[in-house]
Amino acid sequence: MILLKNLEVKQVMERKVSEIMTSNVITTTPDVDVVNAFEKLMECKISSLPVVVDEELLGIITATDVGHNLILDKYELGTNVEEIMIKDVVTVSPEDTVYILGDLCMNGDEKEWNRIYKNLNGYKNVIYGNHDTIQKLSKYVNDYGMHLLDYGDMYQYSKKKKFYLSHYPTLVGNHEEKKFLYNLSGHTHSTDIFQYGWGNVYNVSMDAHNCTPVSIEQIIKDIENY
Repeated sequence: MILLKNLEVKQVMERKVSEIMTSNVITTTPDVDVVNAFEKLMECKISSLPVVVDEELLGIITATDVGHNLILDKYELGTNVEEIMIKDVVTVSPEDTVYILGDLCMNGDEKEWNRIYKNLNGYKNVIYGNHDTIQKLSKYVNDYGMHLLDYGDMYQYSKKKKFYLSHYPTLVGNHEEKKFLYNLSGHTHSTDIFQYGWGNVYNVSMDAHNCTPVSIEQIIKDIENY
């Protein structure tokens, strides 16, 4: 998942996060027991809980992470939110655009997908994955602010940097020869940021970024440091 911070995106409808965002946000505090926090997630039918003290965002927990670890019995009795929350939180402002590179319908059922789609923030540009179909996704376009981009899209960041966005990793040329053209992709669910050792094929899947969106600034920084 890619987060474009305050950038003009070509081929995207003019719609802002402020038009579709949730303003009355349900939160938790660091001292809450993990089990109680998970019960709150399920009761409110939301996918994540910001961890807040005195209106300051300290971290976030997600239903996917907490639920998975509770099933595997990874938490000791009395574990609180502060011990397991994600502290390096990537936030979405009212001017941001998000690209989701496929597999929104990989697991779960329609009820689960509705819960996830409803709680995804930002103006969402979706590229189909191998687990997605137009029948599965098209019904959510109007309800949840999605814009479907078929199986690939080109994004021009600057004169010196251009990105081909796709679900499948795509070799777009030799890294040394094509330093202006990069592929951003997912599919493999690998924890490696650069796919197959190719310096111009960047993995944006949640598996590689601690279940958070990765900003375009971070992508460029990683590429320049490769």
